[in-house]
Amino acid sequence: MQYHQIAVIGMSGRFAQSETLLDFRRVLSRKQDCIAEVSEKRKRLLGLEPDADCIQLGSIEDIDCFDHKYFGIPSKEADFMSPEQRLGLELATEAVLNAGYSLEQFRGKNCGVLVSSSEIAYNKERAASTSLSVLGNMKLMICGKIAYFLDLRAANAMYDAGCSSSLAAIHDACMKLMTEEWEYALVGGISLFTDIEDKKKQKYQTMGLLSPEYRSKAFDEQADGTSAGEGAAFVLLKRLKDAERDGDFIYGVLTSGAVNGDGARCSKVTMPSPEAQRQVIERAWRDSGNPELTEIEAHGIGNKIGDSVEAEALFDNLRAAGLDKKEIYLSAVKTNIGHLYEAAGVASLVKVLLGFRYDEAYPLANFQQANALIDFASVGLAPLTETRHFSPGSHRVAGIDGFGISGTNVHILVENYANKQVQERDDAPSLVKLSAQSEESFYGNSERFAQALRDGKTDYAAAVYTMNTARDDGAVRRLVYCDSKQDLLERLDMMRPTTEPQPKKLVFVLKQEDCEQAQCGAYETLFPGMRSFWKETDIPDLTFKCAAYRYFTACGMTPDYVLADKAGKAVVQYAAGRRSIEDLQAAANQTDNDYTKVVKQLEKLAKDNNLLVVDFGHKGALRQLVCLEGVQVLSVARPREMAGLFVDWYNNGKSIDWEVFYQEKQPRVCLPGYAFEKCSHWITPEKKQAERVSGVTPSVVPPTSAPAAPSPAEPIQLPHLAQPIKMPHLAQAPAQNEQMKPEPPINGDGKLIQVEQFLEKLWMKILNFSDSIAYDEDFFYLGGNSLLIEMMADPIEQQFGIDFDIYEIYENETIEKLAHRILETAS
Repeated sequence: MQYHQIAVIGMSGRFAQSETLLDFRRVLSRKQDCIAEVSEKRKRLLGLEPDADCIQLGSIEDIDCFDHKYFGIPSKEADFMSPEQRLGLELATEAVLNAGYSLEQFRGKNCGVLVSSSEIAYNKERAASTSLSVLGNMKLMICGKIAYFLDLRAANAMYDAGCSSSLAAIHDACMKLMTEEWEYALVGGISLFTDIEDKKKQKYQTMGLLSPEYRSKAFDEQADGTSAGEGAAFVLLKRLKDAERDGDFIYGVLTSGAVNGDGARCSKVTMPSPEAQRQVIERAWRDSGNPELTEIEAHGIGNKIGDSVEAEALFDNLRAAGLDKKEIYLSAVKTNIGHLYEAAGVASLVKVLLGFRYDEAYPLANFQQANALIDFASVGLAPLTETRHFSPGSHRVAGIDGFGISGTNVHILVENYANKQVQERDDAPSLVKLSAQSEESFYGNSERFAQALRDGKTDYAAAVYTMNTARDDGAVRRLVYCDSKQDLLERLDMMRPTTEPQPKKLVFVLKQEDCEQAQCGAYETLFPGMRSFWKETDIPDLTFKCAAYRYFTACGMTPDYVLADKAGKAVVQYAAGRRSIEDLQAAANQTDNDYTKVVKQLEKLAKDNNLLVVDFGHKGALRQLVCLEGVQVLSVARPREMAGLFVDWYNNGKSIDWEVFYQEKQPRVCLPGYAFEKCSHWITPEKKQAERVSGVTPSVVPPTSAPAAPSPAEPIQLPHLAQPIKMPHLAQAPAQNEQMKPEPPINGDGKLIQVEQFLEKLWMKILNFSDSIAYDEDFFYLGGNSLLIEMMADPIEQQFGIDFDIYEIYENETIEKLAHRILETAS
């Protein structure tokens, strides 16, 4: 099926020994085999003994970590979320940011979410104990939570076709984009092991899939099984014509693909079908018009028969297409990071696209001698044994295989793309922002940005533009002026975030002066959007003042005070649309050139405020007159000082409209995703066992009794939230029937603490919590939903003798708020 060109505009990944895509590139280029013993930390997390005899695998570090604060998720809810859900949220976010869009810019897009994931085995003992744990263990909530927290408004769905799942999902996403049902598609795969048992109990070991040495040796004579790996990756897709229109960076273009099934064309359901594999490749190539292949990223299962079946299917199609004598490189990512099962296909695509980005093709690891069952000498296709470097601009086409254990086969074709190059000026002065939600993330973002600037492939001007326009503003931030790329790199190495914001009043001082015509060209390098506000007048000084004033205010820097003579007031009125250009020029001579009054006014204002004074004059007279503590004077006649205004404004917690700052859109460039803070969220089996032995009650236990289910009611309709702040969860009502017994009535004038204590007990009962609930915790974040709200109505009405409107909980979602509301109603 021809895709009519689908662009990959963003991607993210986390693999064994690879926290970032640049780490992954190093693993690939060095032919690293990342399979290793299970770490002591992982064994502790899983409640295993230190000497437990586990399989070896390519594991992700810090599987327990998740930046819950970044997504506004309470810590308690994050504890109950499976690592698949947490990793999916972070990597989906990184893919959007990598594409050059802030989350705010991307919110509300017609973007579908398709995800493939390993089975969730986290927190099995408590999986059904509360609404939080039920939702936290649902696979379908991986894509559901991504769509919710990123506010993506096309369909979201899980894909499960075994090892070909994520590649099949990519194929279907391309179909949705072709028909223009979706504008974007976010597709990902996740493979994690949260149930690593001893070797004899491991399911893949039991099925005979794993190599005795736990090493994948795809297409090698010593191939004896695959290796297990953890990893996850996401790609953001968009129609090529739309991506080109919007100035997106394009990693590569998906041109065609095909999906089919083995049916009964194999000896067993788990065995490969040579005919089906040959046909799926043939159809994908035929629809593309027989591609000019340069490389094949194989499924490479790592056993002799499976590899030989795949190779023969490729050979037959190469001969039929007249490509059998062409030099084509063969590789398989499983040899580096293990078999990622549901995430294998998207991991293969990310590997190929990294190669396109850096003009490289990456070799097979663990390859020594070709499988004797494969006649590589008869064709030009050959295992790649060392990293191959291509000349920039070389045309490349890669075919990617994905074959599922249940019989679903996929093959897709992807081409590289020549992105438009911005004329890079490493010596151009710039304003560059760096922002995060925490100090740990700030330093991580700084390090990643520096790595990207040093990689030799990231255009400096495009990187600055993308960083400023496509990163959300966090509380921890720094805007800097830098003279050049090298200056920025030096600053990044020692950059620190701003300390506590220092409140300042912004004061604009506009007084008419006789001066030479200010040249727009002197400002447009540092302030590219200013030219759009530059309207020539007969008075040189007015031309500059009008442009500067309108530019500053349009960028978001609205002054608290404006001190102006009559000519200056005319500038303000003209900028507000209340005067014509003729009126403005007529007022040009109405000036007193006296700064004494301005200084006196500043002295009054400085008694109660720190001031940032912006002098629109060209002669610097005001700076010479003002020597007041807490008063800083900047002259916009000097571009470097004008930059100081933006720096001071942003670093004190204010926003800058970067679209106005630049005015014209510039090409985006891919930059590393967000460096999430590593906060541990894990419920260990070891801890639960210790609690049972010691007699300590676990934090959450299965219910012993619960309220009776209410009678059917009309579903509650929630208003749309542009910025999600609470998440109504869907959970079944507790099965056991026991009415909440009302305690002695509390008078409407009773103490607030009594009402709060009653509500805490009620919530603990309904939510099946045995530990305490803080009075400021959100009912919905604790797992509450419309069904559980209805269960609260009768106990509250009986306790306080009031008519309780169940809709009240949506506005009073904490115990503290609800208690106040109950007392108000009762009184």
